[in-house]
Amino acid sequence: MRKPLHMAIALAAVAVVALMLAVPLYLPTASAIDSTRAGTTIYTVGGQDQMKTRNWLPAVANDVWTSDVLGRVYDTVGQTHPVTDALVPYIIKGVDDDGDGGFQRSEKADFLKGTCPVPCADEVTWRRTVIAFYDFNGVYFHDGVQATIGDVLFNYVFQSLNPRFNTDLRVLWDDPNAPSFAANRHMNIDLLWCGPTLDTQWQGFAAVPGDNTLRCALKFRLQDDFALFYRSTLVGLTLFPRHEFEGTGGGRHPVMNIPNFPLGCDNVDWGRAIYPENDPNFGQGVRTDETLYRPFQYQCAEAWQMTDADVIGTGPFKFGTWSFGQFAQVVKNPRFFYGVNPDNTAVVYDPDLPVYMHQPFVDSILFKVYRTTQLGVLALQSGEIDFYHWALPPEFVPDLLNDQSIRVWANAEPGFFYLAYNLRRQPFGYTSWPPPVGQDRDPLVDTGLPFRQAFAHLIDKATIVRVLLQNYGVIADGTLSPSNTFWYNGTLPKYAYDPTQAGLILDNAGMPKTGPGPCQTDGTNCRDLGLRLGRSQFEILTPQADYDPIRASAGAMIAAAARSIGVNVASKPTAFGTIVAKTAAADFDMFILGWRISGTDPDYLFSFFHSSNAASGQNYPGFYDSQFDSVISASRKELDEAKRQQLVKWAQGILAERLPYDVLYYRTNIEAERQDRFANYSVSSGSIWNYWSIQSIKRPTNKFIRPLVTAPNAIVEGGTTAVATTVRDQAGVAVVGASVRYSVPAGSGTFTPGGSCTGATCSVTGQTGSSGTFTASYVAPATVPSGNPNVQIGVTVTSTDPDVAVEQRLATVTVFAAGTQFLSLTPQLSTGDLVPTGESLVFGVDVRDQDGNLAPSATVTLTVSPSGPSITPPSGTASQLRSGIVFQAPASISQSQATYTVTVTATQAGSAPTTSTIPFTVVQLTSTFRCPDGTVVPAGAACPGGPLVPALDVLPILATVGAAAVVYGILRNRKKGA
Repeated sequence: MRKPLHMAIALAAVAVVALMLAVPLYLPTASAIDSTRAGTTIYTVGGQDQMKTRNWLPAVANDVWTSDVLGRVYDTVGQTHPVTDALVPYIIKGVDDDGDGGFQRSEKADFLKGTCPVPCADEVTWRRTVIAFYDFNGVYFHDGVQATIGDVLFNYVFQSLNPRFNTDLRVLWDDPNAPSFAANRHMNIDLLWCGPTLDTQWQGFAAVPGDNTLRCALKFRLQDDFALFYRSTLVGLTLFPRHEFEGTGGGRHPVMNIPNFPLGCDNVDWGRAIYPENDPNFGQGVRTDETLYRPFQYQCAEAWQMTDADVIGTGPFKFGTWSFGQFAQVVKNPRFFYGVNPDNTAVVYDPDLPVYMHQPFVDSILFKVYRTTQLGVLALQSGEIDFYHWALPPEFVPDLLNDQSIRVWANAEPGFFYLAYNLRRQPFGYTSWPPPVGQDRDPLVDTGLPFRQAFAHLIDKATIVRVLLQNYGVIADGTLSPSNTFWYNGTLPKYAYDPTQAGLILDNAGMPKTGPGPCQTDGTNCRDLGLRLGRSQFEILTPQADYDPIRASAGAMIAAAARSIGVNVASKPTAFGTIVAKTAAADFDMFILGWRISGTDPDYLFSFFHSSNAASGQNYPGFYDSQFDSVISASRKELDEAKRQQLVKWAQGILAERLPYDVLYYRTNIEAERQDRFANYSVSSGSIWNYWSIQSIKRPTNKFIRPLVTAPNAIVEGGTTAVATTVRDQAGVAVVGASVRYSVPAGSGTFTPGGSCTGATCSVTGQTGSSGTFTASYVAPATVPSGNPNVQIGVTVTSTDPDVAVEQRLATVTVFAAGTQFLSLTPQLSTGDLVPTGESLVFGVDVRDQDGNLAPSATVTLTVSPSGPSITPPSGTASQLRSGIVFQAPASISQSQATYTVTVTATQAGSAPTTSTIPFTVVQLTSTFRCPDGTVVPAGAACPGGPLVPALDVLPILATVGAAAVVYGILRNRKKGA
């Protein structure tokens, strides 16, 4: 489910791996337009289709439009960092790294068990036994019910019953290789305790606010190795509400009678998935033959036709409403957990979370349906919607580029688009399905392989990319995008477009043409494809042209090529929802769809092609290949990444040879949004529509804050010094009430007053006063930190204005041993560090010795880099330079802003020298500003119908790094070529 995490159920039509460097097609200077409608900030999204159901369990929900909505409602027990994608604490705080069974501060944010201590009694048992720690304080479902460890245990059982969700949970089953959950419903998970009573269980628990009984530990006993256990099985678990599904669901369950609903659903009591709290087996799955409790009737949960009020999660948005055929809406969840008590934000349960977690900035998301791309683009241009969530065909790009209110993004999409065969049917696959064990490669069993090989020569991929995609894509050869460089196999076989060769293959396979003339729709002159079809026509299902003209046209091209050699096939444009339903029911011959993949790990190959997922999972072709099963299963268990890489490449080779899919192309994803209404997007999985982007989008604003941290750069071990942060806004005015948080790694010191240590961090949080300043005392550790005496104090500043971005700074303090003579430097920047071009700023430096006394005779030198500004005087004594140093900004800079670093060095005989750096930001003032409607106004004036525009013309700066980034920079005149 998001791996992450946010319900990364792979989506059947566009189902979701990411690492692309975002390159905007157009970067005009942005201005802000008030997007508040009737006092509420509504973000309106246009799409090609509507959600199919409010219930995320059935196969029909496995589409992008349903997941767009429900993915905002549900959330996971863990998170990934918005920038690094590393696993970070959320409800789950970390794992027992050292195997002592307790949770130490150093184990917070630790999501990988350490090595087995020497001598190691049993390496396998060590690495397959994982204890994880949870804290549910502040976590509530949307109906107000407190989330508990019972919800976690419930979901491991509950989701094990869903074939689309359970592929990452099987490692906890008694038989991890089983295709379905056993009747005993046993999970190898043990509840160790809730409510720690000893510091050895949860270090510092007594000082942490909240209900201690909501802090729990689970032991996971893996039945096999699984490379993605921590990311997918542990951290990626989505929380469905136990209280809504067990029993009568609090009176929510309707009576559902046969034949319209499954057997057993006429009883509104759906039973229990896990044994209750008062049972000694609490948390384990209730056996299907249990008599004391009614075993859970999962078929009823999946068949449930939910109402609006029944859609309940813990995510950042609550479900609002769905008006069939028109719109769906989610609204901001005011109690969304981001580390504080949602009912009293002054109570901080986890001070690390607000660094990367926060409430959404929009109040609501409205999803509107536009059945054609043209209607969606017109709605975007007219301002009816803020974002069009669909890959735009290239022909729309030029007009959108010329609209300054719209920003166009192009990113290499890490998914792929493909042609699939139903291997349950002849002439595409096996003579009997499932094929006899061990005979799946027997030519007398997989008689469809020649047909699939012939069809591979009927696909003109070069023309699809050059003509249909207009080079906004790449020819595909396998089930991993080349943008995923580490895992991609670049040596796969390539099938040239050659209808003559295709005809020869069919001739040799005993599928001859029956007449010399053109193949007619009634079968005249067509090839005889065997007993099931003979010369009858069959269909390639494609989305309709108004939904996706690329896939519709590709299907028509392939069908035309096939008919040219006598294959009686037609391309049938079909409603997207119908294709999804048919693929789930295995009611098709061939179809063309696409997958989008979240994350970079190729483990989705198991879900898509392992035979255990053919009956009811996402192996829609019904592919059976014992060698592939063996290789992909081995890849999941392999913990050596280099060895796993070879297994994954081998698996890609098998798929390219056996051809359950023929992958057509990797697309460049072109998206467009109203930059005059919303800003602060980020890119993941080749799209600006992703979890962190949706969490962070906000109205454009000209407002910002600049924190200035003042602290000495050296201190004696055990010493205390003041750390002050002054916060000013864009006008240089002191900001009152801003939240300032100081933090250091545990063991690197503490803060007073009011500081605390939780997990791997010691911190203190306070608010700025009337002067815009917050001051706390940093207490250095009693002894110099081993290995590195330089302590970095992290400073996070949050404005009281939600439209203002959070700012972060670092202050480095060197800790010296007692008895050492040293100097310390403290910058004195009373007017800030922002300087317009051609102007000057006066500052000073304070130099003191190890005892905190002024060192007036110390020699101070100053240099600046890069060249451009000047420093006067460049040197002098400490007493001379306590004030009066002039930083003269250059008359002009090549960009809208530039950062220059002043390096200050202080020396004195008998003392260790010290060096500190002071960054200055030089900004280019502009005299005019172009509004979105083209009007040019003086800087600082208002655009027609809009707010004040910035006097500082600061352009967006893109600095996204991807390990395997592929950059598609598209200019107004596109570069042609393959």
